[in-house]
Amino acid sequence: MEAKLLELDEKIPEISYQWRKGNERVESLEDERSYLLEANSSVPAETARLRDSLAKSLDRDSAELPFVAELVQVMPDEDKWSGPIERLIRSFALTVVLPAKLAAKAEAFLEENHLGERLAFVCPRSEAKEPKLHDDSAVAKLALRPELDAGRQSWLRHALSERFPHICIAERDANFSKIKNALTLEGLVKTGGVLREKDDSLFLLDASQWVCGWDVNPKQKILDEALSKWRDEVDRSARAIREADGERHSIRTKIRAGAQLQACANEFSDIDGLGLATRIADLEEEERVIVGGSDVLRKLKEERDVAEEKLLAAQTTRDEVLQRIGGVEARSERNDSRIDSLKVLLAKSKEEIFGQADDQTLDEDELDKAEQRLQELFEEIEGEFGAPPSEPDEIEDAARNASHALEGKIDKLESSLDKLRDKNVAAMQRFIADARNQAFRDELSLDLEEGYNNSTFDSFDGVRKLIEEEDLAKNRERFEELLRVQVPEEVSGFSEALESHRDRIRKRVNELNEHLSRVTFDRKEETFIQLKFEDAGDDGVRRFKKLRRHALEGDLEADDEDERRRERYHRVEQFLGELEQDMNWTERVIDVRNWFKFRADEFYKDEETLRQSYSGAAGKSGGEKNRLASTILATAIAYQYGIDVGGKQTETFRLVAVDEMFSKTDDEFSQYLLDLFKEFHLQLLIVQPLDAKIHVVQKYVERYHVVERRDGLSFVGDLSVQEYLGDQVQSADGEEGSTVEDQAVESES
Repeated sequence: MEAKLLELDEKIPEISYQWRKGNERVESLEDERSYLLEANSSVPAETARLRDSLAKSLDRDSAELPFVAELVQVMPDEDKWSGPIERLIRSFALTVVLPAKLAAKAEAFLEENHLGERLAFVCPRSEAKEPKLHDDSAVAKLALRPELDAGRQSWLRHALSERFPHICIAERDANFSKIKNALTLEGLVKTGGVLREKDDSLFLLDASQWVCGWDVNPKQKILDEALSKWRDEVDRSARAIREADGERHSIRTKIRAGAQLQACANEFSDIDGLGLATRIADLEEEERVIVGGSDVLRKLKEERDVAEEKLLAAQTTRDEVLQRIGGVEARSERNDSRIDSLKVLLAKSKEEIFGQADDQTLDEDELDKAEQRLQELFEEIEGEFGAPPSEPDEIEDAARNASHALEGKIDKLESSLDKLRDKNVAAMQRFIADARNQAFRDELSLDLEEGYNNSTFDSFDGVRKLIEEEDLAKNRERFEELLRVQVPEEVSGFSEALESHRDRIRKRVNELNEHLSRVTFDRKEETFIQLKFEDAGDDGVRRFKKLRRHALEGDLEADDEDERRRERYHRVEQFLGELEQDMNWTERVIDVRNWFKFRADEFYKDEETLRQSYSGAAGKSGGEKNRLASTILATAIAYQYGIDVGGKQTETFRLVAVDEMFSKTDDEFSQYLLDLFKEFHLQLLIVQPLDAKIHVVQKYVERYHVVERRDGLSFVGDLSVQEYLGDQVQSADGEEGSTVEDQAVESES
């Protein structure tokens, strides 16, 4: 026993270890399956989370940074090569495809962070050409994701063929020796004519480890089968632990009992059963000798034996009578119980068959119909379970047989129901995972932790009722027309409005440049200003344009295929969903002005060669910045008024009011600004404190409006230049030789 106990003590930890490893495998498979359904990708969750971290650091959506594995998969008619090709390209398949402009930031992320796993990225080259593939090459057996544009497909096929020029050969033969790069069905890889490699760290045909492909349904089925297998293994380990633990407990109990027995026996005679049996036999022999030597004793012995036989017969008779009485009483009790049960059943049957309670009466017609229905039920029961029992004791056996038959039918129906439920659950899971049902995802849930019950399907039933109540099926033609024409047209109209606004900005800038070309910017150098615009290079705007193009792909195609219409609608729906997520981002990217980056170029008038560019205020003096801003502002004002510089002027009122025009400028710039407004034939109203700067405007103004404050009240005095300055004006006119322009200046003090 002690040896068996030691064996169990060693066996139980081993089984417990297997049970823990099985549980860990089940949890791992459940996590992998959950991520597979959530992300709709076969890439391992740990690697995908690294990609998510990289995308977050680059301020990009993970979908913009696909793995190569998500873009390729083995063609269905070449599925026997799935394992070898997966093993061949696995390292490159788990590589992120990244735009070249993000490469520097991605390199910094990889260098600055300890990832704990492998993560690689590759940048597509636009100049890649479509490669010429051997019919039996590994790359020729790969299909590329249909959504990829032609340029991206060419690059990807070129990158794959460049890295994996291997020819697929079923087995190692003479061709394998001749070919420089080859791959066999058993996973043997020959590279460069030198290296032979076979990596069996992962089972070649274990599809649960495969990473390529955009259809996750096959891998989901494999994971479901693996989950079922490992759950059974965990259950078997748990049962083995319980059985071994019970056996060990039993052995320990026996060992303790043996120890207690040893403590009770102090001498050998206490447990010497053979010695006691010999002593008893000796005494019985002595008794026989004594009895045989006496006739009286022999006679008494015979009489005693006869009396014992009679007593035994009487006791047997008594026991038989008592047994019969007990049987009768038991049958009586059973019959009473049966009668009570049958009364209850009869009352219930009467209520169900006749439609009335036991204390109600039926009329004759109702009674005839009920009896006919009852007879039909009897015939149906007899056909199902055979003739009714003829004896009361046969009732229980008949009921038991009927119960077993019904249980068999119930088990069969429940099995069919379970299959139907599993089928429905799979359909509901596909419904949730389908991107076309995005609008219902927040309303749908599928919680099976507590098993099947009515509430499991409530959310789906709500969707069904919603569809029926809103009569969506009846309005299918109108909805399809909306899918095919109206929604794409409205989004296309929105896109055209943005393009029209963009073209209008370009046109206005060009028109403004025509006016600026006739305005002298630097009188000494004889230069003029031109506004230049280019793409702002904003990532958010580029992302918006990409989403817009994707949403409108094929919107003018006249096809009536349901799938194409739904696909087009879902692209538009995805586009609108992106716009609704972040309103600040949306307002910024639909403002067409943010699509451009402007600068001002200064040209020489005589040669029209570039003197310098103004792309910002950095490195410019205050005078340069003021002159540039004023020139563009005055030209824009003239453009708004429709003034043609140098053209014929009309008698129109073109008022421009400027507050404290000279407060932060020198006399030279102030004079430049006044000459500029004069050149555009604008009427100028200047609000200016009455200080030393007033002399700058003397030769440009016609009237002064002087504001004075008296006793808390303001008074405005309207004075001509002669009235305000008197002899100073005449003297100034004589010295400068200028005339007073038809401009107005208001001076406030």
